[in-house]
Amino acid sequence: MSFPDYEQRTDDHKSLLILVKAINGSKSSAQLSAKVFNKLYEKIANLDELCIEDAQGMGCQRLIRLRFKRNEYENENNDWGDFQCHRKLLGLIAIGKYNGDIRELQEIYNHYQTVVEKYSSTLYDSRCILFNIKPASDEQPQNACSLETNGDTAVKSSASTNSSSASPCFNQSNDVDSQSGDERVTNNYSRTLCNEKDHPLANDITNSCLENKLQKNLPQCLIYNCVNNDIDINLFVDKLEKDVRDLISSLFWVLESKRLDRSYEKQDKIPLLMAPFETKALVGLDMDSKVFRKKCLGRMRKYMGDLSLLAGLPSEALINYGNSIDILRSANDWLWLASALEGQCVASLSLLFPQTSRRKSSLQRNSSLPPSKFRQLQEEAQNPNKSRNVGRKFILPNARSSRSLPNGDPIVAKALGKFLLSSVNEVYEKYKEACCHYAKYRNASVIELECSFKAARMLTFHEKYLYASEFIQNSVFICFNQSHDEQIKRLSVIAELYSDIGYHRKAAFYKRFAALKAVSINVNQPNWEQCYNLLLPSLEGYQLTLDPIEYDRRIKEHNFGWTGIHLQLLQELVTTAKRMNCEQISMRHLSFLLHSLFEFLTPNQRRDFAKQLETLSTNCGEGAPVPLTLENGIIIPSVNLTKFPLVTSFKVQNLSPQTRPIKLKAKHRESVSSSPFIFTPLQFSRPSSARRKSLNSPTSKTLDFKWAEGENCQVLLQVYNYLPIELHVSHMSLMTDGIAFETYPTSLTLPPESGPFPVQLTGTPRASGKLDILGYTTHVLGVKNNCKLKDLTNAKKMKFPHIYTIEVVPHLPLLEIACNQLLKANHNLKSLNSDSLAIASSVNISLFAGESKTFAVTVTNKSVNNELIEILSISLQTKLTKEAEKALINWDEEVIQNNLPLPPNESFNFEITVHGVSDFVHKIQKRKLSSSQLRPRKSSGTSTPMQHSNYSSPLHHAKRNQQNLLGTALANFISDLQNGSNSSSSTKSKQVVSEQAIVSSLDEFMAKNIEVILNIEYSGGSGLAAGYCRKCALVVNIEVLPSILITQWDVLPAEM
Repeated sequence: MSFPDYEQRTDDHKSLLILVKAINGSKSSAQLSAKVFNKLYEKIANLDELCIEDAQGMGCQRLIRLRFKRNEYENENNDWGDFQCHRKLLGLIAIGKYNGDIRELQEIYNHYQTVVEKYSSTLYDSRCILFNIKPASDEQPQNACSLETNGDTAVKSSASTNSSSASPCFNQSNDVDSQSGDERVTNNYSRTLCNEKDHPLANDITNSCLENKLQKNLPQCLIYNCVNNDIDINLFVDKLEKDVRDLISSLFWVLESKRLDRSYEKQDKIPLLMAPFETKALVGLDMDSKVFRKKCLGRMRKYMGDLSLLAGLPSEALINYGNSIDILRSANDWLWLASALEGQCVASLSLLFPQTSRRKSSLQRNSSLPPSKFRQLQEEAQNPNKSRNVGRKFILPNARSSRSLPNGDPIVAKALGKFLLSSVNEVYEKYKEACCHYAKYRNASVIELECSFKAARMLTFHEKYLYASEFIQNSVFICFNQSHDEQIKRLSVIAELYSDIGYHRKAAFYKRFAALKAVSINVNQPNWEQCYNLLLPSLEGYQLTLDPIEYDRRIKEHNFGWTGIHLQLLQELVTTAKRMNCEQISMRHLSFLLHSLFEFLTPNQRRDFAKQLETLSTNCGEGAPVPLTLENGIIIPSVNLTKFPLVTSFKVQNLSPQTRPIKLKAKHRESVSSSPFIFTPLQFSRPSSARRKSLNSPTSKTLDFKWAEGENCQVLLQVYNYLPIELHVSHMSLMTDGIAFETYPTSLTLPPESGPFPVQLTGTPRASGKLDILGYTTHVLGVKNNCKLKDLTNAKKMKFPHIYTIEVVPHLPLLEIACNQLLKANHNLKSLNSDSLAIASSVNISLFAGESKTFAVTVTNKSVNNELIEILSISLQTKLTKEAEKALINWDEEVIQNNLPLPPNESFNFEITVHGVSDFVHKIQKRKLSSSQLRPRKSSGTSTPMQHSNYSSPLHHAKRNQQNLLGTALANFISDLQNGSNSSSSTKSKQVVSEQAIVSSLDEFMAKNIEVILNIEYSGGSGLAAGYCRKCALVVNIEVLPSILITQWDVLPAEM
């Protein structure tokens, strides 16, 4: 036998083998689709157990297990049916369809008969299920016999549907004759088809001839009527299950007759059962020797044990196996002794653990099953360890516990005696002995391999992982001729078994071994796709994941395995994907290699892999940052190259002061609370603890400033290039979520291994609301990347939040102010342009004390979104008192309000009047003057720089020189007025003294510099409705020059 069944388990020894095969005609209309066949097979395979009452009628039931094969079963494996009865193909279910044509029906039936003849040596019974496709216009049969309400036509047995209630009589025979079994079962069936005139076959044949032809030529056919080629399986579920149960019941009674046959005991010579390769060993064999008779008897006992096990009698089977073991051991019949040991293990396990299921089948919700019970059964199915010891009892009722056996019945234990294996450890020893005996026969290598797999699965189920690993390792070294496909399948099963016991690295080794087998040198046509599909599951065993985020987390936790093996595996994946002509998959693996293993690569490797990635992208196009789904359903995560370039700073910038939105203040605010209570301990505005925790969470950061819709917004970054090649970054832009946001990509080229470099990313919000800044996007090395803040390499170190949340307010108008009549300030405005001041313009105005000047201010609406300026208010910002501000500067508020609302691209003027407010009285400050200062000066009226006065502006501290505004003549005149006209005798001397005093006091007076900031708040449109405005400022530098100075005065007496 060269076709191992890698899925065999210990419970298969007690399962009837049934083949479900699709049979098709030559015409396309008679072809059954694979989808329909698979659904039918699943429905049939769900019936894996059946309870049948025995022939004694004492209420005892047999639990019959079933095993179904799909489409094919090798005849070579069927020949080993005498060696192990569970390998016999006992039943056949053929499924096909036809369109009512007699030729199609006959052709399909001939095909069915061919399959029956192929397995005639072992087949007990069979069924042919045919779907008769009728047009919708055809009338359905009204008086059909044995039909369900859905209109199925079935050729049925006239016997009772519960065929297990009575045991039919069968001819006794030693060999397994399927043909005679078919004839016996067929003779019990009477088949009729009523209302023949509506059947398509009635066109050329009379009704009676049609009925006779069906009964004669189409035995065991079950015909289901369908409409318009639409085979609705749900309509035939009950009928199909009933027909399959009838087949299983027929198989059971044939099997039971074989088990009850004791004719071999009366024969002088018991026939020798042989394995297929033992026929050559009969030459020269002494058939009269005692050893030969022992072989015959031991093998027959073992064969009867197999039949008893299939018939649901593990106790009887165990006794037969035990007797055969003693006989075969004495005859040195090692091959059949090994098979008997296998049977003893299975029978013992069936008695120790009768409730264990052969396979894990998913539970399906039944309408009559309560939800709580369904959930309980589902949990037990998912956690077999919890229910593993449930039902650990023997079959006989009213059993008591025994100390010698776990939960055993002493009566059964005494009856079975030494044959029962009381623990899993004993079962392990027997399986080990069986494998040793199989190893003595080269032709039994497949049997040894299957025995190792069965033992490993059984020990894994009972959590004997170390014992299971011995059998798995033994299966590796079993040698026999196999094709490359069979070798790959064998290695895959070994890897799966190692994975089940937790040996993940060994499992990965054999998966990779199987992958390399698929593309080895000896293979004429290497299967690269199969190699790739086998390599992918092996990655996890080497602690390699294709998720870059998970891999980075493992690196940080120092739990990432062996980077050298990871590098080799990824290179093999890249090469395999290239050979498959899947450049996108190859790019994905190469991107992961370069990104995740960057720290472990040498500079030459970094350069080579980066160039390979660029070459691949040139050949197949740019890689998209989306998960790739393979044909087998495996999803390869996306890889974003966040390290190329590496971002070390990410700062969201506020708008310029002139464009920032400002919350409008309510003009009338209630100063007194409307609540009647003075104090309440309830804090309604205080957020809950969960809310406070979410606000303080580092995953999201809400910025304390706002952006405006339609304004250009910026984010500043600093980047490094750690690659040893020049890095070209294109289409670098912001990645946002929430409202619509238009980005403006930028491109840059970074020298090798250099940085930092500043990068400015800009964009414009196109709606109002919440805007989430998630990160940025780049096109690097031919790969498009979505670099999220939370995925950046140094995000935790730089304390980057996962999301920056900023509020975008609706459109606001934009205002421009100008003063064309005044000179702009030519001094540095850098000190004025702070975050709190939106300086739009700065002008100078100079006037004498007591003088008033008026200048016009032009206001223009520069809104690009057609927003009206609906409100506009002006306020002053100085260090003067309110009264001083009103005396210094004023404007006509009514002119401003009359020009509102201001349409876009429109302007208006309003006048501002500035008054030269000053104090004309000054006290003389005497001091010693130099000879140059005592020299008379001309009354030229020119000024010199003066020092800063106490009336200077709060913002400017520029010094000006002292100015002499009064001439000598005017000073003398004032002095004369103060001293009087009666002092003429000393006029000349006093004139000199007075002149000296006036000149010295003029040197101490300066011009006043006052800076006034006119803050203009304005709003309109949707921004005003949302409660926001903008602010701009006009700085006016006012220079008040002294005009008249009163330094001395005298009070004249009134004339009497």
